[in-house]
This record gives sequence, structure tokens and C-alpha cells, in this order.
Amino acid sequence: MGDQTRAPEEFSFSGDLSGNWKLWKQKFDLYLIASGKTSKADPVKIAILLNLLGDEAIKIYNTFEYEEDEEREKLATILSKFEAHFNPTKNLVYEHFKFFKREQLSCETIDQFITALKQLASTCDFKEKDVLIRDRIVLGVKDPRIQEKLLQSPDLKLTEAINICRSMEASVATQKEISKDTI
Repeated sequence: MGDQTRAPEEFSFSGDLSGNWKLWKQKFDLYLIASGKTSKADPVKIAILLNLLGDEAIKIYNTFEYEEDEEREKLATILSKFEAHFNPTKNLVYEHFKFFKREQLSCETIDQFITALKQLASTCDFKEKDVLIRDRIVLGVKDPRIQEKLLQSPDLKLTEAINICRSMEASVATQKEISKDTI
């Protein structure tokens, strides 16, 4: 079972460390489950974690300071230390700025755009996340026909907006395909 399981690549210290950590941690959790290593003792899982993270992370691990009541041999303790290291206090104004500036790129499908908006919204601590994602879709979609269709619904919900965008995008693709075939 373990030999068929792909371990996460060494942690990347370039770019968005917080985002890199979140994704890497998810891959690590999946690796432990898929490889059958979840039942191993915590010191073994910590060794696996450090081995997979790489040299730079081991250097960071070696700087961790512990409170008297913290358990150094618990995986949860070590993961929370890395979490604190890679996720310093976030700047909500900047996170909101990135979300509200985001528009659909010319080479991007509607699903890619929506995924990007959901990823950006996940760091914003919005109270009404679905409403704001819906509004960002309406404001940021590149096709004016889709935007017009979205604006016609006074009670538009996020799921409806996504369905409208997908169906209209598919319709445009179908029309292009038909036009190619008739030429």
C-alpha cells in the first residue's frame, strides 16, 4: 500500500508561504492516510513530517520554543508551531483588496475564475461570503452577455450565478464549434 502512495514534494519557501503551507499540510495529511501511517506513534509522524518538509523546515523546527505545558512529542503541537510560523497575522485589508480587484482573465474559464474567487474569499473572513463571491462574479465576468444575464435576476443566488455562467459559456463554445463546422 505505502509504495503506491506519493509523498508530498519538499515544502516550497518561495511565493505565498501561507498558501504553500496550507496546501502542503493537506497533502501531508492525505499522505499519512493513504500510506496507512496514521496509526504510527507521534514521534514517528513528526520524523516523517520533518523528512518530507526538507532542510529549511528542519532549521525552523530547531528554533521552536515550547511552553512548559506543551507536549514536544505530539504531532499536533509541531503542526501548530509550523502553522504559526507560516501564517503570521494576516492583513485583512490587503486580503479584501486582492478579492475585490479580481476579475476574470481572458484565458480563464468561468470555473477557474470562481475557484480563484473562492480561494481569495477563504482568507477574508467575510460574514456573507456567498453574496460577495456572487457580486464579484457579476462585476468581474469578462463576457458582457453573461454579465447582462446575471443582472436580470433580482434575487440571484451564488449557485444560480454559477449555473448561468457555465451554461452561457458552454453555449458560446458550442456556437463557435458550429461556426467552425459550417465554414
